[in-house]
Amino acid sequence: MITVRHTFALVTVAACVSSARAGLVTLSADPSSIALNPSADAAMRTRYRLSATNWDAVIVTSNLVSNSTIAASAGLGTAAQLNGASWAFVISYDPSSGYLYSLTAAGGGSPATTATTLVWNAPIGSKSPFASHDVIQLQVYALSSMPSGVTSASIAVSDLAFSAVGFSTIGSLSSMNQSWVSGTTGISTQWIRADQNLATTAWTLSGTVTAMFTGTSNPGLDERLKFDVVTQASIPAPAAWITLTAAIVLPRRGTRRR
Repeated sequence: MITVRHTFALVTVAACVSSARAGLVTLSADPSSIALNPSADAAMRTRYRLSATNWDAVIVTSNLVSNSTIAASAGLGTAAQLNGASWAFVISYDPSSGYLYSLTAAGGGSPATTATTLVWNAPIGSKSPFASHDVIQLQVYALSSMPSGVTSASIAVSDLAFSAVGFSTIGSLSSMNQSWVSGTTGISTQWIRADQNLATTAWTLSGTVTAMFTGTSNPGLDERLKFDVVTQASIPAPAAWITLTAAIVLPRRGTRRR
């Protein structure tokens, strides 16, 4: 006779499933705790910069920013018009509608456009806006050289906030800034790390970004001052697979032959 004793096993599996659904996001995560495949492409990248080529704001499908990888872009004004302009930005993701990147003028400068919203909601080539991701990287750059006529330059990101449906958060995001130092590239980086795939839920990252310079810049600073947000997938931690395996195996341990 075979007697199946499921009670303990089912409770255990239910507990594992319930635990798996309660996600956790670490803000300002320790980069040493994040393992990335160096050959893997980004799931998505947004950028803000002072440009003269209609690329002040972009959503990109890759690590590489080019005509073939730009999903959406907007020109907000000349470098002179954007000098000192603050923008309230929102970068959001929804598993049914993809990515949204909006900027609204929040004072300073004289931008030609005071608000813009970019959307990536359908596959472009082999890249889908619904690709898995559990890591969000924030980067602020001031590159080592500036156009002739620029005597100082800086970029700052503040008021950062992140939330995801069904996830709790620990830690906090800090303000970021970089100032141009001739001959030295300055990069500030901050990480957001989830313990589960963020592509399965809706999340929002918001804040304020301001870039400014003194002197003259013709036509623009382009890549020299920029703020990027990158979503990507980490290499799964072995512990995650151990938990999953335990949840699958446990019911079998409740089966006994007599």
